Amino acid sequence: MELGKQIMNCRQEADLSQEELAERIYVSRQTISNWENDKSYPDVNSLVLLSEVFHISLDKLIKGDIDRMREEMKIGIIGCGSMGRMLVEKFFESKSVSTENLLVANRTQGKIMHLKDKCTVCESNREAVKEADIVFLCVRPVDMKDILSEIKDCLKEDSLLVSLNGSIMFEQIEQICKGKIAKAIPSVTAEVNQSQTLVCYNERVTEADKECLTGLLSCMGTVIELPEQEMGMGSELVSCMPGFIAAIFQELCTSAKKHTTLSENEIVRMVLQTMVGTGTMMLEKEYSFEDVISRVATKGGITEEGTKVIQEQFPVVADDVFEKTLEKRRLTTDNAQRSFERVGQ
Repeated sequence: MELGKQIMNCRQEADLSQEELAERIYVSRQTISNWENDKSYPDVNSLVLLSEVFHISLDKLIKGDIDRMREEMKIGIIGCGSMGRMLVEKFFESKSVSTENLLVANRTQGKIMHLKDKCTVCESNREAVKEADIVFLCVRPVDMKDILSEIKDCLKEDSLLVSLNGSIMFEQIEQICKGKIAKAIPSVTAEVNQSQTLVCYNERVTEADKECLTGLLSCMGTVIELPEQEMGMGSELVSCMPGFIAAIFQELCTSAKKHTTLSENEIVRMVLQTMVGTGTMMLEKEYSFEDVISRVATKGGITEEGTKVIQEQFPVVADDVFEKTLEKRRLTTDNAQRSFERVGQ
């Protein structure tokens, strides 16, 4: 059901005239008429008020209209390094956001002028956020406090602030901006639409906000919601993991080259195709790692010799990887916290 018909039906069930409903949610009667005839669409604040007046959930009220909400949303992006640039590219490619509704600002404007056909290049951070419904902050931890202080008084009251930095906690951001806040951690595999993007939300974020953000980020792959306290390990598993995997298999390929006349390119291609095939097989057939090992490593066979070496020696390396990366993450978070402790001093 379209939202206009839903509003009309709910209004009539509540035995309210257009004038009476308009008074309750602080708009004009003509605005109600426009909504019911699909000539315009309520903003987020009005949707919340409508759900309260009709005593139904926001999800039920707007069910089926989330895509239309996303189409009409304005998206702000501050910072156009690798992650910010990737968001612009993906939103443009997927047609998730129109060029005029994708507002982008960067410290050095000249570095994003090549994106002007895919977004609206803004002269300042404040310009990028003043009309935005969702604002993505793609900046370094050291710059976060200053950026938040700069934009806080021009953010829309109901805008959703999305940090792409896992080291900055909600409680730190909320020292400066008190509204709806999310964190999103994409993976480099978003370049081929295979990202597992992690998200978490503070308590002010509504289910409708979550649906809109999930739909927006789905153009890069799947979206996984986690508690904030699990975003660190989650980041190791999906955001850092492509680097870990590349480093592991680089060593295997380097070692293999010592024992063959095959070229490096041939070795890498064979290993990469085997990686893709193994992953696809495991996902489609729901195989565990043990299932694959038992399928290939027959007792007393060649593969068993290799898997024994890995199982005996690699656990120490794996433990060290996570100990080092999680400790580095903790230090980065502590440094960010000290920066925010100086707010107001």
